[in-house]
Amino acid sequence: MEADGNFVTADTATKLPDAAAGSVVVCGSHAGLYVGYLMAKAGVRAVILCDAGIGLDDAGVGSLPYLVEHGVAAAAVSHLSCRIGDVGDMLARGRISRVNALGAALGVKPGDDVAGAAARLGGAKGATVAPAPVGEGRSWVDQPGARRIALLDSAAMVGPEDAGQIVVTGSHGGLVGGDPKMALRTEAFAAAFNDAGIGIENAGLARLPALDARGIAAIALAAGSCWIGDARSGFESGVISAVNRIAAVVRLVPSEQFEAHRKENQSWETTRQRGAAFAMSRQFLRSPSGLPCNPPPFGTLTSIDAATGQLRWEVPLGTLPLPGAQPEWGSINLGGPVVTAGGLVFIGASFDPAIRAFDVSTGQELWRGELPASARSTPMTFVGPGGKQYVVIAAGGHTPAFGKLDNAVVAFALP
Repeated sequence: MEADGNFVTADTATKLPDAAAGSVVVCGSHAGLYVGYLMAKAGVRAVILCDAGIGLDDAGVGSLPYLVEHGVAAAAVSHLSCRIGDVGDMLARGRISRVNALGAALGVKPGDDVAGAAARLGGAKGATVAPAPVGEGRSWVDQPGARRIALLDSAAMVGPEDAGQIVVTGSHGGLVGGDPKMALRTEAFAAAFNDAGIGIENAGLARLPALDARGIAAIALAAGSCWIGDARSGFESGVISAVNRIAAVVRLVPSEQFEAHRKENQSWETTRQRGAAFAMSRQFLRSPSGLPCNPPPFGTLTSIDAATGQLRWEVPLGTLPLPGAQPEWGSINLGGPVVTAGGLVFIGASFDPAIRAFDVSTGQELWRGELPASARSTPMTFVGPGGKQYVVIAAGGHTPAFGKLDNAVVAFALP
């Protein structure tokens, strides 16, 4: 059946359908080691997962070589091509980035669409070796006189006993199935997730605004600083890549009311969530002057020593394009950085139309490039055929309240 292009789907590896056994499975989970174990244990024929930004020590695709040992052909889609945790989006936009040896032997290659790759994986023989148990961990870090910290390798392990505590998970920060109710299974005091490389449409951070709406503080840890699927790695070496820094009101709008709501609430940022029953509508809490209601800084760029957890430096990022805004206040920012081998940190993200370069060692701003609109995106860098290095960023704007919108892609050549 799978050889004809048929497959079963699941937004998460912790809730596989009964039909997974003997089938090709397309799943929105990361491709870390434990997820590979779950697939081998379920007896799947083959599987397609998300590469979760690859991350530290290739942890985001750690299941691919593991599954070869168990006779399972496997591939992972790029986190830049579709939303992690959303299998519908994987099928609509996902493109393969990594393939294990068994999958490659069946003709699957980077750049393939998901449906085509799944059809080719239908020729796989399926699991041939029963996996030895690979357990997920739960442990506690006690702080005398302070809240306990629960370390959970998967958000699926969160339970009522974690209410009111600080929860560090090894899970990705995407919304499973695009459902805000799946952001966290209890009313914790605070929560941490792996940013899975942040990815397209900031999907790896999608739990943060959903938890904002519930009054739960939340952070995301950079995939390149810790192993996804391993909460203790996140606790010990994780570097914060995103944090809820400003107050906002977030509403869920039934999909059928999307157009009417957006027309009636033009000052709100309203966007569809493909495959979900609700759209997201958000408005930052701002004073009559337009400035956020919480104290500045409103946005910073921060460097943390991954080995010690100590703050290296923190500098304001951007300037709000509003009367009275001061440079030291920084800007609300939505987007991630890219770091070059030469020690430069390039980032847009702020509400003013600019991309900046910082010294990775000191945080000193070294350069500022003008953009046609602000960049709610993460830059990329590459070396051209002539050996010259470029930095490219999409400048589409954030919201009309903070400047114009555009559809520009801007490239800068490094000296």
